[in-house]
Order: sequence, then structure tokens, then C-alpha cells
Amino acid sequence: MPRVGAGVRYLPHALLALVITGSIFIPGAMLLGEWESFTVYTTFGTADSSLNLTIAPRGNIGGQGYALLEVSRFLTERMGVHPSLESIRLPVILCGAVSLLLFFIIARRWFGPWPALMATALLAVNPTFSQYQHELIIAGPSLMAFLLVIERVQATANRPHRWLGWLTLSGATALTLLLYGPGRILALGVIGLWLLKSLIRAWRREYPLPPAALLLRAAGFAGTTVALLLAASPSNARFLGPSLLFPRN
Repeated sequence: MPRVGAGVRYLPHALLALVITGSIFIPGAMLLGEWESFTVYTTFGTADSSLNLTIAPRGNIGGQGYALLEVSRFLTERMGVHPSLESIRLPVILCGAVSLLLFFIIARRWFGPWPALMATALLAVNPTFSQYQHELIIAGPSLMAFLLVIERVQATANRPHRWLGWLTLSGATALTLLLYGPGRILALGVIGLWLLKSLIRAWRREYPLPPAALLLRAAGFAGTTVALLLAASPSNARFLGPSLLFPRN
């Protein structure tokens, strides 16, 4: 009986691996999309390649300025693979797989493993999600970064005393702010509402931390996020304003 119980316990995770693997092999479009064409042109049409770690100045879903898309050329060159529809889309395919894993982790903490597995399976076969997982545009990587923020908020809320949770939340937030505009708005909105709710609970003495300790960690989170953005590229300083949430087109 104990062996049977252990097998049932890990069965959702085994099925999750099948779901994620299956999503990777769902065929993508046989032609490049409009924004995907711009991404391929700006990534593979230059003489040399470099990863751009600046905050994307525009609200486009493709084209130049997204490191998680530009890494496509780096991977094909390092692996010695001839560029094809499948190989150039490898970064977004992997981001889609990570998104499914993060989605399962988030849902499991709230609803348990089996509901989380069913929800993840439905997401994996959703036509819009599958399109974003197999098209070299920033929508898929931006979703992955946003889900990482949600997962880190969830984990930090469970253990607010741990500085490691706040630091990893800073890393996830910095990554999200480098990417697509709507993802930035959603991420900062979620974090802001969570911090406000936590602070109110702290003032009412319903939170594990006193208000001063919570404010200290929130300040450390904000400072670390900005420091990471400046470490990625000093030019990010000029985007730390309204254009961060409302990039131009």
C-alpha cells in the first residue's frame, strides 16, 4: 500500500511531463507571421549578433530589442544547426514549456495537483497559447516572465521573512520589465496590490511581519530590481519613467 500511495502521489507530475513534452511537439505555422518576420529579419539579417538587454522601448510584439528572441540566433550558431522554422523558434518553444510548469506550480498551491494538472493540460492545447509557443514573438516569453512573477509573489507571501524570496522576486520582476509592455503593467499591478494588502494586514497585526520589517523588504525589493536593470544595461535608466508602462509604438 505505501508504494501504491507514493505512485499515486507522483502520478500528476509524470502526467505533467507528458503534457509539457506534448506541447513542444505540437506543430507550429508553416509560414512566418507578420511580426515574426520582423523578428527573423532583425535577428538573422545582421552581420553580427548581440543580446540586447535594454528595456524594450516600443510596444511591438516582435522585431528588434528582445533578448529572449535574439537568443535564437545564438542557439542556432552554437549548436551548428541550420536555421529552420523549428530551430529558430526553439527559444519560444522552451519558454512555453516553462510557462506550463510555472502555471502548474501556481495552480497546485491553490487547488491541489489534480485540478492543476487538468488546467495545465487545457492551457497546453489552447490555440492561442500554442500559437504563442510556436511563433518567434515576445508574447510567449512575456507570459513566462509574468507567471514567474506570480509564482515568486505566491512563494514570498507564504514565507515573507525570507530575504531570498524577495531577491528572486526582484529578478523575476526585472526580467518582466525588459519585455512586452502589457506584461510590465500586469506584473507591477499585481505586486503593488499585494504589497498594499500585506501592509494593511501588517498594520492590523494580521501579518507575520511588522509594518517596518515589511517596508524594509519592499524597499530592498525595489532597489534590487532597479539595480538588476542597470546592471543589465546602464541605458535602462532613461526608461525608468512613464515610458516603462506606456512604451511608444
